[in-house]
Amino acid sequence: MIHTTTPASHTPSDFRDPGNSWYGDEMDENEVDEILDAAATRIQAVRRGTAARKQQKKGDFMEPSQGFSVELVKSRLTGLAPTADGLGFACTKLDASRLRISGGLSAVSSLKHLSTVDLSDNRLSTLSGLEGLPQLAVLVCRGNRLQGVLDFPAPRTGSCLRSADLRSNSISGAISLPPPTPPPENGGASSTKRMGVEAHTRLEELLLDENQLRSLRGLSAIPYLRTLTASANQLIDTAGTEQLTSLTTLDLSANQLENCVELSSLIKLLTLNLNGNQITTMPSLSKLSHLESIDLTDNGLPSLEDLAKAIGGGSSEKLHISPIRTLTILGNPLIDETNRPDWRYELIHLLPNLAALNHEEVTPEDKVNSHNMAGDDETKLRAIRREYFSDAPNTNEAHILPGLMHMYRMQYTKAFQEGRPLPPVPPVTSRPWG
Repeated sequence: MIHTTTPASHTPSDFRDPGNSWYGDEMDENEVDEILDAAATRIQAVRRGTAARKQQKKGDFMEPSQGFSVELVKSRLTGLAPTADGLGFACTKLDASRLRISGGLSAVSSLKHLSTVDLSDNRLSTLSGLEGLPQLAVLVCRGNRLQGVLDFPAPRTGSCLRSADLRSNSISGAISLPPPTPPPENGGASSTKRMGVEAHTRLEELLLDENQLRSLRGLSAIPYLRTLTASANQLIDTAGTEQLTSLTTLDLSANQLENCVELSSLIKLLTLNLNGNQITTMPSLSKLSHLESIDLTDNGLPSLEDLAKAIGGGSSEKLHISPIRTLTILGNPLIDETNRPDWRYELIHLLPNLAALNHEEVTPEDKVNSHNMAGDDETKLRAIRREYFSDAPNTNEAHILPGLMHMYRMQYTKAFQEGRPLPPVPPVTSRPWG
């Protein structure tokens, strides 16, 4: 009988040994060699297939580039709808992804009714020519070779662009483009038209992940922006975001941020992701009354109290009730399991609206424990834990909770208030609450 799986502990020499029981007594050495050769061939085929799929996903860059033309994309036009003037019908959507397009896009002006254009995974280094689309509202151009953000002017009637996906390009420097070049004194054709975000001031969504941006300066030109993602760039600060008072979603993860003081003015922010930066101090977020989710994983935040104060916005004695529902702070120095085992309950007490902390649900039991650990009687309760449970590494462990709760109740007795010894801790039971 031939087995269909190979134990991980066996080696090729084991398989060729006629005395080995793995392949059974019926098999000789030649049969074992045939099985191993077939397995090796299969593995190589799988690897070749994986490599081929990866190459295809990259867009077959070994193939020659081609210029944009209506003939090239005519089979990819969809979304038939009435034209803006109501005199006919036209296609409003174009999917021109993975066509190895390079060069300018001036030929697209003949498709002036387009409102959604997908140019993903091509070889474009510029978007020049899109100004010929007066109704363009959604632009997807991820996975190209763009050097700047929206380097084309607005149409003569003004820009209608609402969403721009420019992820995975080669955009470096800042958001803003260099100012227009004025015409030379002796005449010439130098452009004075505004380009970049300054030409597309109605943007509501801008996706810039996986580029080489070092600054967000220039964003003040798009005050209606609601969603901004710029993860996996080279940002060192958040300067440029302070005027984005309409922003609701901000993702600046996987950058090199050391401070983010400008975020305190984003009064409509709902979701904030600062995962994977170098932040050691959080600014006050007390004005962010809508903020529900913060991800601060893998930063350098050292103090639990300072973080709660920044989020809560009050003094360390009495914090403002923060709206935060979801908080993630894994990978920060403030999490000290050894010297501060009850830090989770302390933070839940400081931020009572929390529903999830570090991807774990905050249960009603957690909230009761947090009150017992850090409530109004914190000083007395801490003294009880230190005197009666000094050997317990974590005073919220299930096996000591019955005795702990008993001692908490005893603090209100006359004996405790008079300083007399308390009754002994009751025997530990198998049930957490006795």
